[in-house]
Amino acid sequence: MNKTALSVAMIAAGLASLPAWADELSDLKAEIAAQKEAAAAQKARLDALEQKLNNVQQQQQAAAAAPVAPSPDAKSGLPAA
Repeated sequence: MNKTALSVAMIAAGLASLPAWADELSDLKAEIAAQKEAAAAQKARLDALEQKLNNVQQQQQAAAAAPVAPSPDAKSGLPAA
């Protein structure tokens, strides 16, 4: 009888602490979810910045590769004397 009472008391104590564990687990899961969401938002921002950088670099390369049209004043390739 004494062993049964002790077992019941241990089970009751374990069940009483269960909500505390559940709250801690819920808090940890919520924090993980929030961190994952923040990481996804940061990755999206970085991807957008990288795309913007690539566009600017492509424009600069295209401008550097484009032939320079001679000015209407220049009749020869020689500098004015």
